[in-house]
Amino acid sequence: MRAFFLPNLFSLHIVPMTLLYKAHLLNIDTALGAVVSCNFFAKILGLPLPWSINASLFISVLIIYNFDHLSDAGKISGQAQTVRHQFYKDNDFMLKLLQFALMLSGIFLIYFLPQEIIKAGGFIVLSILLYFIVLEIIPIRFIFFKEVSIAAIYTLAIVLAPAILSIKPISAELVLLTGQIFLLAFMNLIIFSVFDKDVDEQEGHPSLVYIVGVKRITGWTYAMFALFFTCVLFSFIFIGSQWEAQIIILIMGLILLLLLSRVNFFKQNDRFRIVGDSVFLLPGIFLLVG
Repeated sequence: MRAFFLPNLFSLHIVPMTLLYKAHLLNIDTALGAVVSCNFFAKILGLPLPWSINASLFISVLIIYNFDHLSDAGKISGQAQTVRHQFYKDNDFMLKLLQFALMLSGIFLIYFLPQEIIKAGGFIVLSILLYFIVLEIIPIRFIFFKEVSIAAIYTLAIVLAPAILSIKPISAELVLLTGQIFLLAFMNLIIFSVFDKDVDEQEGHPSLVYIVGVKRITGWTYAMFALFFTCVLFSFIFIGSQWEAQIIILIMGLILLLLLSRVNFFKQNDRFRIVGDSVFLLPGIFLLVG
């Protein structure tokens, strides 16, 4: 069985793939970005995170993103318009087995998590289930909240454990950091929706661009960056947040803005997706030297 399935899992004839690109298709970089960002948030609060939280977050993000891509790919008849969706179509059975193994691993890790994290995590799980249920039952033309919902869930996954385990009370710094992470996640998603507009239309996937339009979405993104930049300045001037952390957060936002200002360049070979997903790995610099 191994000899039959494993080559199929890592074979795709659309483009030659390196091991790193395969990891990207499997959302491993996205899951690592969530773990890095969570530890970044925790370090700002002066809080070390136990290994069980890092492992659970990594597996949970993989499960969510893989489920989403498997669901999208399963709805496509014929050839997919993206490398990732074709990858998920070609390797549906093995990826479902991988998903099952990830779920078993997640259940096993529950025994190592603090009780307060388990209770809070249940809320996130219910939110995610509600999100997928709504996507299935509401007509596509009414789905305008997808990017907002994903950004909110992603932000919750990053900040929840550090916020719960921290002995510090809720402060302006905590609220601002949470807002910055949400704005980064939301900008990432709507910028991706601009790049994926034609593909989403061809494959029938819901997107905020359907409702708002590319021109208005672009304006919204620049407005959100202005709000994001104001939060960074406020953190610098009035709260005195760690300047190294704020510099990294600002660079993350600037990279996302760069994607939007060079659409034709970053659209080639899905450069936007690789760069955009890698943005959330940048806080690793702060973890190493901060």
